Parts: sequence; structure tokens; C-alpha cells
Amino acid sequence: MKKKKKLAKKYTTEIPKKAIELKSFIPSLAVLILFGVWGWFVVSNYFENFPMTWKRFENVLFLMNPIVFIAAVSHQFINIITALWIIAVSLGIGLFFIKYLKVVTDQSDERFIFSIGIGFIFLTYLTFGFGVVGLLYKSVFYASLTALTFVLFFQLKEGKFSFKPDINWSVSNIILLLAIAIVTFINLAMSLSPELFYDALVYHLAIPQYYILHHKIVNMPQVFFSHFPINMSMLYVVGLILNGDVLAKLLHFFMGVFSIVSIYLFSKKYFNIKTGIMAVAIFYTMPMVAMCSWSTGTELALTFYQILAFWSIYNYFHNDNRSNKWLILSGVFSGMACGIKYTGVFSLTAIITLLIVKLYVEKAAIKDIAKKVIIVGFVSTLLIAPMLIKNYVYTKNPVHPYLSGVFGRVGMSDDKMTILMGETKKRGDFKIIEYLKLPWDQAMKGNSSESFSGFVFLLFLPLLLIFRKVPSKIKYLISYFALLYLMWSGISYFLRYFMPGLAFLSLIIAYFLINNSLNKYIKSILIALAVIAVGVNLYWSVVLTNMQDKAAVIAGKETRDEYLSKAQAGWPSPYYKTVKYINDNLPADSKVLFIGENRGFHSERVFVAGSVHDDAMILRWIKDCENEDDLYTIFVKEKITHMLVSLREGIRVQSYNVYNWDAGEIKIFDRFWK
Repeated sequence: MKKKKKLAKKYTTEIPKKAIELKSFIPSLAVLILFGVWGWFVVSNYFENFPMTWKRFENVLFLMNPIVFIAAVSHQFINIITALWIIAVSLGIGLFFIKYLKVVTDQSDERFIFSIGIGFIFLTYLTFGFGVVGLLYKSVFYASLTALTFVLFFQLKEGKFSFKPDINWSVSNIILLLAIAIVTFINLAMSLSPELFYDALVYHLAIPQYYILHHKIVNMPQVFFSHFPINMSMLYVVGLILNGDVLAKLLHFFMGVFSIVSIYLFSKKYFNIKTGIMAVAIFYTMPMVAMCSWSTGTELALTFYQILAFWSIYNYFHNDNRSNKWLILSGVFSGMACGIKYTGVFSLTAIITLLIVKLYVEKAAIKDIAKKVIIVGFVSTLLIAPMLIKNYVYTKNPVHPYLSGVFGRVGMSDDKMTILMGETKKRGDFKIIEYLKLPWDQAMKGNSSESFSGFVFLLFLPLLLIFRKVPSKIKYLISYFALLYLMWSGISYFLRYFMPGLAFLSLIIAYFLINNSLNKYIKSILIALAVIAVGVNLYWSVVLTNMQDKAAVIAGKETRDEYLSKAQAGWPSPYYKTVKYINDNLPADSKVLFIGENRGFHSERVFVAGSVHDDAMILRWIKDCENEDDLYTIFVKEKITHMLVSLREGIRVQSYNVYNWDAGEIKIFDRFWK
């Protein structure tokens, strides 16, 4: 018992009793005038661009109907229970590793969320291992999850969890919690529909589906995205192999839930509960976040792991004896983030920078600084290594398609790479005026899942400039956010790529709103403005559910086949009936070449489908042919048995110059049919 107490004392993180109140440079009345003028300017311009009407809101109230929600949950009950089972198994695995690492914290809720993060990392690399050795079978995953469930039972038997919300039930907190609850239920309901997200059908889900069809991880040269970080793809393999795309969508939805739980718990530990509630409401009601919660992307998982990575290094900074175990955890979570999306390297770079500066300011020896940096860097590299090795084996470029000047590139012409870089940058040549206007433009022009953030950040940016003697505990957050912002904006204005940064900005804005010494009435006015801004974002998050007619399929009144067989926003040129015919009628060993169509996910036969950024496989093959017989020989060699041709979809995406063949190549293809 004494030994345990000593260990706990050694590694317990110092927790402030309360957040330090900020003092303004200017009088409270001047703050009110400032926000009166600035607020009017921001809000009037915003509503001119995004007018709100009751009719829009009324049209989608079905999702807020408890009967519809209950019907949706009942219809997808197996998927929901399976998702919760996966989460529970992850919790058990994480608790085991936390115990093994002897990372002691007296915060049971902190241990809970860290354990879930670690558990999902274990499942990610377990799936990768199964993929390497060819064990991507449903029976293998059911057996593995069942066995791992016993780990959960043993861990729960030994440990105790105590969750004490201690919420101050003020009017603003009640409204914000209601907004969070509404958007959570809406996001859950929307995630229970079949996937229509184009990127998911081309690669987020199509690549895991391709691996499942082969029962192992194999080279997929037709899609360059298959050489992107694959950690989230491995978790999607788990969802798809157990029960399909809805389960995969639920895993990403829960990554969003874990993100806001992390924001809340971090704030509860280091600041206060009210700050946490405000931060969660600001972040999670953003329409962009809501729309990402409905689909199988990567941003919410990236956000979750960047929060955990920062939280770990933050714990290290405030640890009595500076336990290296927090550095190890920060490296683990940073490595997972880098394995989810290339932009995860921003977080790793920012964390290492903060670590170096912090230790340098404390006059630590250069040798000690290097040692700490190596710990974080080495651990994160270990987690990134499997992806880098896979890419090198298949392309000779560990970070394909980037650094192609050093390592080379396969499957993408220079023109295609130029188009891709233009899309990801979302800007032309750098201009200082455009850069300074970036916060304004993002708020006033963002209107999609890639950019819809609302005006809350823009409205409260002046808060960051009017207070003096900002405590060091919030300076770490500001510094980390600033580093993320500089790296992101240096290469792209694509706001969805900056979602993790917005999570930290939400925390910063919330801290400045809640923890200041302004006149209580003026402070209440600012909080009321924040509540209104959250309400506006909630309005748009609800309204945007009407983009696709999901009500009937969510409630189970329309079948999956019926839903996927009709065209709608985000689902142009539907090809599902053709793919269903393929799935129902073609032999199991068939291999289908997609021409014109790139969305290969729904095929249950091995498919060859590229993306708009790839040179189409039919063109790559035909360029090596002198005549139609040569093309036929390639078809035989590649074991192509059937072709799916979608002229309409091919025309729709031709602006990407996907089919850039010349007259001679067209003649070969034409004669091939004769």
C-alpha cells in the first residue's frame, strides 16, 4: 500500500484549483463598445451571406423527432451495439497498457479517455498485422474481439471509475448542453445511413474493401490514395468486415464524441467545467464538424489523437518529477495521428517545438533536451514506420506521392499532381492581404463540409488581444495553436485540414470568455453572444441534414437498395443497381475493371477503380499497346473478367482530364470491342 501511495505521489500531475482570471488592458465599458461595433460588423455581414429562415429549419425537424430517432436506433441496433462493443474492448486494452506503463493519474475520467485512445491504437495495428499475414476474415475478428473482451472484464474488476460532472446549472450552461445534446443525436442519426461521401467511396472505404476482398493488404496501384496514411482505414476494415459501412461510419462518429469528451475533461482538469462546456459547444456545433461526423473521413480521429498528444505533453510540463512516460504517451498519440493523415506531422512538430522551448527556458542541459526530444520522436516514428515501409515496398517512396523529386512517384502524371496540389491549397500564389483576411474569408465564405465554421471564432478573436498577463497554462495552448496555424496556412487554406486546430481554438476562446475579470454584466453579454453564435451553428448543422434525403432510410421506411439506387446531392450518376447485379450474379472470382466510374466501394467482387487524380488504368495499359491484341493480352494477364462502363460519370469528372488518351489509343480501344 505504501509503495502505491509513493508511486502515485511521484507521478501525479499538479492540478490548479481554479483558472486564473484575465485582466483587460481596457475598461469593461470599452470592451462592450468594441464588441458592439465589431459584433455588428461581423454578424450583419454573416447574415447577409447566410440568411436564416424558419422554413429551412421546419423542413428538417424530422431528425429532432424522438420517434424518428428511436426508429433509427432500432433499425441499426446491431451496428450500434457492435460499435459499443468495439469501444468497450478498446477501453479494456487501454486500461491494461496504462497499468503496464504505470502511468498514474488520480483522475479516473482522464484514465478512461486515454485508455480508449490507446485501445483503438492497438486495434489499428492488430488489424494491420492481420492484413500483412492475410487474416482479414470476419471469423478472425469476431474471435479476436471476443478474446479481448476478457481483458476488459479483468480490468474493470480491478479498477474503479468515478465520474462527477459537478455542473453549474446556469442558464447559459443549460442552453449549451442542450445544443450539444441535439447535435450529438442528429450526428448519430445521420451516421446511421448508407455512405454517400464521394471520397469515402473512392478511397476511405474503397481501399479497406479492396483489402477485405483479397483478405490481406495488397498493392493498389490504381489509386494513389492507397499510399496515404492508413490508420483510420484499418479501423474501417474492422467496421466493414464485421457489419458494413454504417458500422464504419459509427466508428468515425464516436471519434468526434471522444474528441469533445477529451476537450471537456482537459478543461475540467486544468481550467474549469464551465470553460469545458463552452469549448465543446463552440467546436461540436460547427456545421463542418457535424457533416464530418456523418461520414467516414479522417479529421475527427485526427482531432482526437492530437488532443491526447497535446494533453500528454501538457501533463509532462505540469508533472512534479517530469515522468518520461508522458513523453512516451505523447509520442504514441502523435504517431497515431501521423498515421491517420499526413497533416498529423504538424502536431508532432508543434509538440517537439514546445518541448524544446520549455526545457531551454528552464535552462535544461542540451543533452537532456535532446534525450526528451528523441523519446517523443522515436516513439512516434515507431508507429509511423509500418505505413512508411508499406509505401516504400510498393512505390519506393515512403511518403508517396510527396517528395517525388527525391523518391519518385507512380501512377500520377505531373499534371495530375498539379491539380491535386491546387485542390488541397485552396488558394493561388501567396498574397499578404489574402493571408491577413483568411479568418474573415473562412467565416464568410465557408459553406460546405470542407469549410463551414460559422462566425463564432471571428467574432471573439479580439478577446485574445485585450487581456494582459495571460497565465502560462493557457500560453501553451495558444503557442500550440499558433504553430498549427502557421504550418497549415503555409501550405493550404483548406479549413477541414485544420479541424484539430479549431478544437484548440475553441478551448482558447472559451477560456477567455469564461475566465476574465470584466464587469459581470458585460461578461454575461459576451457569453450570451457566444450562446447565440452556437445557436446559429446548430441551426445550420440541422438545416444541412436536408442536403440528402435520408429520413426514410434512417427510419427504416426505405431499404438500403432503394436509397442507393436514386440520384441525389452528393450521389450523382448512381451506379448501385449495376454493382448490385455484379454482386448478385457474377462468379466470386470475377475481377471488374471500372471505366468512367471511380467509386469502387460497393463492389463485392475485386475491382480496379482509380480516382480523379490518377491516370486511369485502362489508359496506363493502352499506352503500352501497339494494337488491340496487346490490350487483350494485358486483360488476360491482369485477370480482368468484366468491365463496368459509366459514360455519364466519366463525362462528369472529365474536367480532371482523367481520360486523356490520344486518337491512336482511342482507335485501339475501339477495335478491341470488334
